[in-house]
Amino acid sequence: MKLRLTFIFIITGILLQAQENNYWNFHQGTIASLTGGAAVANAKNQAAAYYNPGLLPFVKNSSASLNMQSFFFNSLLIENGAGDNIDLEQAVVSIVPTSTYGVIKNNEESKWTLSFGIITQAYSDFGLGAYNETQLDVVSGNPGAETYVANYNYNNKLKENWLGLATGYQVNDNFGVGLSTFVVAKSMDYIQSTNASAIVVEEENEFVRTIANTSLNENFAYRSVGLLFKLGLAYKIEKLSLGLTLSSPLINVDFVGKGAINRELFITSDNISESNIRQIAFQEKINTVNKLPFAIDLGATYRFDKTEVSARVAHYAGAGKYEMLRKEEFDNSSILNQFSDFGVPQTATKAVTNFGIGLARDLSLKTIVYCGFNTDKSSFDNTELNRATDFVPFISQWDLINFSAGFSHYLKHFQIIYGLSYVSGRSEGDSQIINISDPLEENFLLGDLTNNTKTTLNQLNLNVGFVYYLR
Repeated sequence: MKLRLTFIFIITGILLQAQENNYWNFHQGTIASLTGGAAVANAKNQAAAYYNPGLLPFVKNSSASLNMQSFFFNSLLIENGAGDNIDLEQAVVSIVPTSTYGVIKNNEESKWTLSFGIITQAYSDFGLGAYNETQLDVVSGNPGAETYVANYNYNNKLKENWLGLATGYQVNDNFGVGLSTFVVAKSMDYIQSTNASAIVVEEENEFVRTIANTSLNENFAYRSVGLLFKLGLAYKIEKLSLGLTLSSPLINVDFVGKGAINRELFITSDNISESNIRQIAFQEKINTVNKLPFAIDLGATYRFDKTEVSARVAHYAGAGKYEMLRKEEFDNSSILNQFSDFGVPQTATKAVTNFGIGLARDLSLKTIVYCGFNTDKSSFDNTELNRATDFVPFISQWDLINFSAGFSHYLKHFQIIYGLSYVSGRSEGDSQIINISDPLEENFLLGDLTNNTKTTLNQLNLNVGFVYYLR
């Protein structure tokens, strides 16, 4: 029996992926990246295992490919994010782990096709900080103004990788069906720290004295593992191709995903009744909860002359509000564990619908031009949770849009694909991340959060792919 192996190797580089709560973080494959992810009805290579396993039986060419996505420009600005006239901004370079794919087929006439893959589905890396020093009358028990000094730091690195196996069966010349099984591994390392002090200088001896200080530190290490299934159907008739993919909700696998949490609050003050207050919450090796909702993906591709137009609509049902750790497993034997005051890490997801459109046109026998557009709405439900009162271990809640364009060229045995993608996010009136500009003594030397922020995100991605045809 003659086996034909298609092996795909993908490397993805990233500057900053400012998306903690978006489902379309990455399009799988360079062509999909340049056509708005509209690949549910026309994925012609390894991407079919992800977008629609029902397309796998129609993958005929034996090939190996290398794709690289380099985010070489990014800017994130949250105006007033840390208080009035105190902005949060970042630009960071980091690398996304490698992804690999493969397709195994006995021969071109075989009705069965097998596929495997390890993909990066989500990645974000935040590192934000702010500092403020000013003269204010913060402490009521001290006459006159104090020197108010505060700093804030937020770091959160999130990764989500999918390991999958897929199979497709060609029912007839027009109809294919397929099933993909993915192991979803998600990790998050979250650190947030705030320190605020009221300082006075005694003029007679120039002695610097801290009369009030608040320190709040949060650490959350989160690891989850679950199973997800995709059922795909593909139908082709003349110039029209249709695709339907149903994705199951995520099934959590306990005893594999674990979490550890540490929250500490320290208060020192000249006021004896408030001095040396210490609250601690610490737990480790707790089973985690991750939820990916049921999703339905619809796609269509129409071919005419030298042009191929594709569209995709994906609807994700909301998973609602849930706690990310199973608090019934907490060890409450220590009198220092005060989760009634601190709370448990939570998130909330709402139903969202994304759509993408893509165009591919043959400029010649060897050159194709691509362009695409897609939305990428945030799934975070800010009506269910509030960072000011709830423990929400992330900050992003912005809807994004993506424009892309590029080319491919066929050489003797190679196809070279390259292009640019521009991601834009705009949001106004969101809650501040922290307020260190208007401190209140009764609020641990921090200010009340207001809704006067303005977020601007711009990102330019360079996408490059190489395909080698084995036949």
